[in-house]
Amino acid sequence: MVSNGVLIGLNGVVNSGLSGLAVYLYWGGALVVYSGLYLNVFQGLLCMALTGYFFDALLPVTSGQSLVLFAVGYGLLAAFRNVFQKCNFFQAACLAVVLNALLGIAQIFLLGQPHWHACGYWTRTVGDLIFSTLTIFPVALWFFELQSWFLKKASQ
Repeated sequence: MVSNGVLIGLNGVVNSGLSGLAVYLYWGGALVVYSGLYLNVFQGLLCMALTGYFFDALLPVTSGQSLVLFAVGYGLLAAFRNVFQKCNFFQAACLAVVLNALLGIAQIFLLGQPHWHACGYWTRTVGDLIFSTLTIFPVALWFFELQSWFLKKASQ
């Protein structure tokens, strides 16, 4: 959970730095994949609940929106956990890219309903989704290593 907070904080700092360029990066997929693949059900759901609420603190959304999206993503991963059980971090990062794109698309449709008719909305959000997809892979690899390190330190 500590590393989730680190990634959420890092995401906020990076987005704050990129605000002058009008770019918003969404890295929610990495938060969900590690919990979905490597934590048991109780730990994973608790982690997703807390992470969802912390993530919502950075967004101008109703409280619980990211919680629901993260819980749905976690549920999908937990349902197919036996398929991805032998996943190394590279494969998990690839999975994070796919899940991040799906969660980003869901965010686009949930947040932008009043703006769907505007061409600028689609240009901006699709551009943000592309940049998020390009950056999530190295971020996910780093994040999974950080999660592993925290879990090893906690178990000692």
